[in-house]
Parts: sequence; C-alpha cells; structure tokens
Amino acid sequence: MSYGAWLGALGALGISGLSIRLVKPKNWQRIILGRFLKGNSKIVSLTKAIERHPKLAKKIGKNHNFSDALNLADYCKIYFGGKWNIQESV
Repeated sequence: MSYGAWLGALGALGISGLSIRLVKPKNWQRIILGRFLKGNSKIVSLTKAIERHPKLAKKIGKNHNFSDALNLADYCKIYFGGKWNIQESV
C-alpha cells in the first residue's frame, strides 16, 4: 500500500495528527540485523526475530514477513522509545 493510500485510509477513519515516518528497509535492517551478505536478509531476519522473541519461534517459523514485522517493531521501539511488550501484543 502506498504512502498516500495509508494517509487516505487514516483520514477516512478520522485519524489525524499522527507523526508518520517512512523507514526504508536498509535503515532498520542496519540497526536490528547488523551486517549481512547481500541476499541473506530473509534468513538473518528470521534468526534475529527468533533470538529476540523465542516464545514466538513456532509462530514465526519460516515466515520472513512476520519476522520482518517483529524486527521493524523492535526498531520502532528503539528509535521511538516505545514501552510495549511485543511478546504480549502478538
């Protein structure tokens, strides 16, 4: 979904005044995943998500989309100072 589509959807729901920041994958991956060989981002993402969230290992399985979402949430928690417990929220 594009940035404009998200803004439209949030506006349609009456949600405004949010600070929205686009985060490029390379930015959060550098912080959360560290350095890795090109083409290995999926396996590194899975490994890091399972390391950080061992209780969710079965749920993560081999689903790199889920692991990316958890890793991005970890990035946001670090970058924006979030206080939530991801393991309890999922």
